[in-house]
Amino acid sequence: MNTLDMYKIAEKEKIDILNYNWTNTKARIFEIHSNYYIGLDTRKIYDSIEEKEILAEELRSLLL
Repeated sequence: MNTLDMYKIAEKEKIDILNYNWTNTKARIFEIHSNYYIGLDTRKIYDSIEEKEILAEELRSLLL
């Protein structure tokens, strides 16, 4: 599975992935009006491998 696959899973599950500037973390899950979002701080993510790992972890947390 590659990074694009992670985005496709999120889209299928209706989870928006947003670029967001966090102070202490690279990613965070949040909910607004019963909709789930993953906020990624792309300034802190070094490459596509790390982005894929972070997305996999966040999606796993939401989908289990």
